[in-house]
Amino acid sequence: MKYIFALLLFSLTFSTNAQTIDIVQDQVEYEKKQYPSYSIYIEPDSKATKKELKDFFKDRYDVKLKGIGFLSNKDVLYAEEIRINSISDKKMDFFAKVIEEGNRTKISFFGAYGYSIPVSPDENYQDYSNLRSTMIAFIDDYLPGYYTEQVQDVNDVVEDYREEKADLKDDIADNKDDIQKKLEEIEKLRAENEELTEELSKTSSKLMDSEEELQKVKSELDKINSQLKLLSDNPK
Repeated sequence: MKYIFALLLFSLTFSTNAQTIDIVQDQVEYEKKQYPSYSIYIEPDSKATKKELKDFFKDRYDVKLKGIGFLSNKDVLYAEEIRINSISDKKMDFFAKVIEEGNRTKISFFGAYGYSIPVSPDENYQDYSNLRSTMIAFIDDYLPGYYTEQVQDVNDVVEDYREEKADLKDDIADNKDDIQKKLEEIEKLRAENEELTEELSKTSSKLMDSEEELQKVKSELDKINSQLKLLSDNPK
């Protein structure tokens, strides 16, 4: 039953939280200032997403994001005065805000040049647009593996369920064999009981006959003894 319950939970997760790739223009508040951003909602939890982001930027762009690691789990990951060629040929500060909203994780990418000048669609359209391309690259790198693991987890649950079902089938077959043996044993005992009942009835009948014969013999012996006594009392 535990495997069935787990399988239902996985099915419910997939049916209610189906992932859609919907990256939208947004606004993010950071250190009391508003920044134009691109945002998306995904299913994986925020902490796991931050770790994946850190690995992705390190592997893809050789950029070390701060804010997640040993004893650190901030809402905003960042890298200061770096150059990410896929975003801009200028040095900039890159930010990724990752927070949980309801049962989903919201990711927002935004950036700033020196003196906290936001990367905006009005002043820096191409760089701003490249934030979206970078987010797509991350999502493309992260989500397929995430959902592959989810599918594998479901497959593992299904396999466990199949094995448990096979075990239950074997147990049922064994129990049926045991039940059949018990039924045969009960039938044998019932037949023996009927035979013993019949023998007891016959023996009881013989006992009654024997008791009647015994009474007759005793009566005859009493008569003989009485006659012998009379003869002894009155000799000729």
